[in-house]
Amino acid sequence: MKQADSVSFARVLARREVLALSFGAMIGFSWVILTDNWILEAGTGGAALANTDVGTAEAAAVALITIYLPGMPAALLWPHEWIIILAWAVAGSLMYSRARSIYGPADPGRILRRT
Repeated sequence: MKQADSVSFARVLARREVLALSFGAMIGFSWVILTDNWILEAGTGGAALANTDVGTAEAAAVALITIYLPGMPAALLWPHEWIIILAWAVAGSLMYSRARSIYGPADPGRILRRT
């Protein structure tokens, strides 16, 4: 078992790449918010297709997050790299609360009702 002790994992992403990935995730989430009217106009089939696409995107996001958890080959260092992720999470929460104060609470039934 000496061989297992000498194995080391290479870092896959640099700090700058993690920042770029985080920024891209925020831009992608903004697109999801902006496509609300497109889904309303798409009808039943279009809304079902959009939900399938969103489900695929969520699965990909969970897979990407899992890669960087402690114990994984590309684990992020604490606290240096996790601060970037926490900062983006706080920024997203602030934007969400601001949007909710401007536009009101989300109404999932609004997609089904043609108003």
